[in-house]
Amino acid sequence: MNLLWSLAIIALRSAVHPLAPHVTAARRCGRAPATAARAVFAEDTTSSSSEANLLGRVVSTGSLEGLVVVRPESRELARVGSLLSFGGGTTGVILAERCGLYFAKATDGMPQVDEPATLLLRNLTVATHDADASVAWGGVYNYLGEPLREQDGVPRPPTSMVTVFDEPVSAARRRPIGTSLHSGVVAIDALTPIGRGQSMVVFGPDGLPAGCGRTDLALRLLSAQHALKTNVKCILVLAGSEGERTSALTALHESGALENTKVLAATTALEGIVAASAACSIAQSCEDEDVLVVVDSLRPHLQLWKTMVTQLQVQSVPVTPEEEGSQQRGYYAKLVERAARRKDGGSVTLVLLQPSVSMLPSLAAVAKEAYTLADFEEVGFTNAVRSRVKLLEAKGIQLTKEVLVKVGIPLPGSEHPAAGRGQRSAQHLEELTSLVDGHIDLREGLAAVGRVPPIDPANSLTRIGVGSSKLRPLSQSAAMADVCGPLRLELASASDYVHCEVAQARRASAYLAVLQQTELQPLPLGDEVALLHAASTGALDEPVALAGEA
Repeated sequence: MNLLWSLAIIALRSAVHPLAPHVTAARRCGRAPATAARAVFAEDTTSSSSEANLLGRVVSTGSLEGLVVVRPESRELARVGSLLSFGGGTTGVILAERCGLYFAKATDGMPQVDEPATLLLRNLTVATHDADASVAWGGVYNYLGEPLREQDGVPRPPTSMVTVFDEPVSAARRRPIGTSLHSGVVAIDALTPIGRGQSMVVFGPDGLPAGCGRTDLALRLLSAQHALKTNVKCILVLAGSEGERTSALTALHESGALENTKVLAATTALEGIVAASAACSIAQSCEDEDVLVVVDSLRPHLQLWKTMVTQLQVQSVPVTPEEEGSQQRGYYAKLVERAARRKDGGSVTLVLLQPSVSMLPSLAAVAKEAYTLADFEEVGFTNAVRSRVKLLEAKGIQLTKEVLVKVGIPLPGSEHPAAGRGQRSAQHLEELTSLVDGHIDLREGLAAVGRVPPIDPANSLTRIGVGSSKLRPLSQSAAMADVCGPLRLELASASDYVHCEVAQARRASAYLAVLQQTELQPLPLGDEVALLHAASTGALDEPVALAGEA
């Protein structure tokens, strides 16, 4: 284990980008031996005219590291994942198409503007390994699935190749979600249960306290699959900074979860986009297996989207707000729809981590010890926020940073939509939320009062089972549903400080004590059920009340 860990850290500091070997004949699905894939690439570097067609010309480069924009000049249609060859001998892969422009990632050098772009009749592929219980699944790989260093000192060449931007599982091959993926975190399993084959997004601002952030919660979920022996394989996409990648690997190593987690490390935004789809394809290739895919940040996807918006403006391509919303949904759907539970066995569960807008001022803003209503009016806060601020002032409450965060009011200088800013980012969050099967919202105000994890029950939910004749979410176990039925109602009643009765407040406090989980050790389902049962029957009301008075 120590050797595996040491090699993993060294590997991240010397990542390479071996795209060239990952070329196979174009096909929608299927697998080919890795050695065959390399042979095909060697033959295809001098493609004949029958194997390639002129797509268009490069009109822009470098607006995002490695990004190439191509305007088509023919009727040739290209798909996301198709490989390109540019006039100067470099290559690329198409990541997105919008309003007639293709946005590609350069793979071995940047082409020049006005170079021809030729469409190669092949798709980008990722290296993977056939399922083998005798071989460790985990390890650290680059964004295309090749080991950054040999795992455990034993050579492990890829055994197969799969298409990176593969098609989602068809509706005819899907089955309803009905099995829970246990997280070991009481708040998740009780409030927002995750089913095998479900898509879930975790929202939370950057800068949350240690142990409260998006990645902290995701690492708990990964560690639980190893510690509780759930027979769920894991894949983690790391697309953050080197420090963030090292921190995540440290946590996986310390919990032992690295043995059960295949890590795909990306060093640029565009590599992060490729790695997210590559992880889904690897998971989808594991037939009869349940695989959990965690993408540590969707920030690269938003970066590409914003760059595409700018490029469309530069190229004088008109886009109406209605068209942008529809196109944005399609853009994210390509990733979200990879989550599925298959009729013939196995599932791909997708957990996406997305930064949300912070209530705190940006670094460029001048922070104050206390704010006034005039500060909120000056920067154009919404009427709803200004009304709340006016009410607090009328009660003589000093509007400090701590007070505003606790009551959920964004501070002047923040990029919050309530301050008239971040509207495009807010639309991005709304479109993403509408596509996934559920979402978890982490709040700064809850973290400020010591809640771990700081999950907001009022803004976190799972949609699996909504509209079903069953009385519980289909992603939740029957035992859990029996003991947490009144949980949301109790918490909501206690939030009404005016009309909440003493008994209700005590019961809600007991529930919150159970949901508080500062220890990283995941809890088995039986322990969670026992704790929630004790809270629901009132057995914890008095002990929790006495502890609060102490």
